[in-house]
Amino acid sequence: MAHIRLENIRKVYDRQVEAVRDIAFEVERGEFVVLVGPSGCGKSTVLRIIAGLESITEGALYIDGRAMERVPPRDRDVAMVFQNQVLYPHMSVFDNMAFGLKLRGYGKEAMQRRVREAAELLGVEAILDRKPEQLSGGQRQRVAVGRAIVRKPRIFLFDEPLASLDAGLRGKMRAELSKLHARLGTTMIYVTHDQIEAMTMGDRIVVLDKGRIQQIDTPGALYRRPANRFVAGFIGNPPMNFIEGRLVGGTGGGPAFEAKGGTLRIPLAESRHAPAASRIGQAVTLGIRPEDIRPPTDTPPESPVCEADFLLDAVEYMGREALLRVRTGAQDVRVRIAAQALPPANHTVRLALDLNALYFFDRRTGARLHPG
Repeated sequence: MAHIRLENIRKVYDRQVEAVRDIAFEVERGEFVVLVGPSGCGKSTVLRIIAGLESITEGALYIDGRAMERVPPRDRDVAMVFQNQVLYPHMSVFDNMAFGLKLRGYGKEAMQRRVREAAELLGVEAILDRKPEQLSGGQRQRVAVGRAIVRKPRIFLFDEPLASLDAGLRGKMRAELSKLHARLGTTMIYVTHDQIEAMTMGDRIVVLDKGRIQQIDTPGALYRRPANRFVAGFIGNPPMNFIEGRLVGGTGGGPAFEAKGGTLRIPLAESRHAPAASRIGQAVTLGIRPEDIRPPTDTPPESPVCEADFLLDAVEYMGREALLRVRTGAQDVRVRIAAQALPPANHTVRLALDLNALYFFDRRTGARLHPG
């Protein structure tokens, strides 16, 4: 296990392309941290900097308190698993897993012991004699992970290792990697663009966009307390709804949110929505998750809600649930409810919005005004 600290790291390619900037966070010993974000956000660059495959333009990297700038990759005690693992086609699974140990001068008995231990841990002990061409995609990925495990490094780095697998196999491998971390207790950093992978695997998640950290937190905190509109929209499936509008004085002087076009008006409680309610007259973005909008009959009696009419565009039935696409004025809204009889498209539906689940974001900066 190792402790990792990144201090205000900046990476510039060819003096023009800034890949990451002001990257600062720590990974505790034995922690599983996930870097997540869209393609090109800089997450793989951060991973490669930790591995020593990329230099640092500015800032510093420490592993167990030791500065890493002058330490070559082979001396960092780091094992990295990539998306497209290249297994030697002429070698058996055993020889592929043992190859790194052989290069490091391990004896035959030590190599056999380590490979057998890793194979048993990963459930590939029955295929050690096979060649890569005889393996399924999941088996090849297990072998690639096993090749890293046999080294018993202090740090595991995973760069989108499941991206090339089909959806069913990805789900299975996610569970296996989480179990592997629980057994080994080794410090792990995992890069993915898939927010489902991030939410189901990480102790903490680092959300990046355009080379900068947007938020670092636990999966639950990211979901319920996003720092800004980007995080709110990136974390969650289906993603959070965003409705443009402005804050106005309500009837009787109380504050309210009015959607663009005046088709939706939501009264706000000053005690519950104080940061937003203090911006009367300003344009803001309202955020609400699809599961926090439901038919009035499905709303608990004690829940504070605002009922409104929406135009139903389409319904996607998904077994016990249904995803609705509705509109308020020209703005689309997604709703996730229990499957039930609904009117046909282009008819009005009455829905209730949970007032305890409203988020408000600054229109210009995207920063959250209220925790929701």
